[in-house]
Amino acid sequence: MVNKSILAMTLALTTMATTAFAEQPAANKYRAILKSGNFLIEYGDAYFTKTIAAQNNMRMERSSYKVKGGGMIVIPIGIGGSSKKDYPDTLYKDGKYYKFQSKKKATMATWNQLNDPSIDPAGGWNYAQYSLAVPEEFFALCNYDPFRYESDVMVAPKYIGSSKELVDKKEYNCDKYTVAMRSQTGAVMSETNYLYYYDDNELIFVKKIFRKNGIEYPMNEFLVKKITNEVPSEIFNIPQGCKVYAVGIGDMNDLIEQPILVEEY
Repeated sequence: MVNKSILAMTLALTTMATTAFAEQPAANKYRAILKSGNFLIEYGDAYFTKTIAAQNNMRMERSSYKVKGGGMIVIPIGIGGSSKKDYPDTLYKDGKYYKFQSKKKATMATWNQLNDPSIDPAGGWNYAQYSLAVPEEFFALCNYDPFRYESDVMVAPKYIGSSKELVDKKEYNCDKYTVAMRSQTGAVMSETNYLYYYDDNELIFVKKIFRKNGIEYPMNEFLVKKITNEVPSEIFNIPQGCKVYAVGIGDMNDLIEQPILVEEY
């Protein structure tokens, strides 16, 4: 006969363990924000911030680099600058994709032009849509995003458990997810693992780790600076004074380097 006191204690400990190692409740909060289609994500590190914003079928991507002294540069790291970047890298609205060279100049292509073979491939237009998608590292919180690669649409990392993790002498709650690559026989050939670190019910940072043959290869790590559904509508505005030119399609205007002005703000 099983001792009832021991059985009761065992059940209590099991319940505690299940509660302690379940997925963080905040995960569903973030899922609701991203599923709403009205969100702002900021992530990066101490010197770099990537922003993805969505609202009313509009999308915006922006990158900012912090330099010594606290300024923000608007051009790639190492070139210099000191002003705050207040224009997008890529913008989608009203069926049009905009790629910005500066606050004063942008190039525009309609959605049905993105895969036009006559568009200069150096412009990266075939990737414009994907740069606006929710980052892969957030796939465990966002099962579907129409802007991501078609091959990724059905891929959602599987939750495998949680634990307490000590990082730089600080303890975090860590949710773990994985995507397994399997052979035709079903054997796991490799895994991509995603680790979500929480503190006080807030997602603090994310790690992506590739695992194969028992060896782990760190691939990416970033701080989560913000995930919110409070999105300023002006974030989708094209800056005043900006001239928008039609994307080059290999015609005479391209040959004589005289792009067509299609919008001016």
